[in-house]
Amino acid sequence: MSGEFFYNLAVEEGARGNLSTAINYMYAAIERESENPLFYFELGNMYLASRHYSIAIKNYYQALSINPSYEAVYYNLGYVHTDLGEHEKAIEFFSQAINIKPDLADAYLSRSINYRIIANFQAAIDDVDTGEKLALAQSNLSSAKKAQGLKDDIFFSKIRYELNNY
Repeated sequence: MSGEFFYNLAVEEGARGNLSTAINYMYAAIERESENPLFYFELGNMYLASRHYSIAIKNYYQALSINPSYEAVYYNLGYVHTDLGEHEKAIEFFSQAINIKPDLADAYLSRSINYRIIANFQAAIDDVDTGEKLALAQSNLSSAKKAQGLKDDIFFSKIRYELNNY
């Protein structure tokens, strides 16, 4: 049986919420096709879903060692580091995703969240504006709506920051 066969089983089990079974199938897929970056990416996603960050990161790096231009991996590494509170590192990973795929609206929006947290409000606004424009151009209404909420968050965060540092 091929790696793709086990990959498909892993995806099915993951969709059913059977994460441990899905992980086992993904390892079987990797055993058969160890040079497929998608398998490591999906395994990383499974570990990310269960908040096993170090194992997720390991698998994301393995995917990048095979395909260094895999923008979704950089995006997810940004997400992991956001969750870990490592905002500067998250910004670096979102930036790498954007460098590879400049029309990745959600990467701009996610990077803006990290800029807001480190109080770089102008960069946060610039990114949310770019992300919103891209989302609208792609008819991605969910991300466009997210951008609207982020604008409010940035505005109020800036006011709180200025009041606390007055």
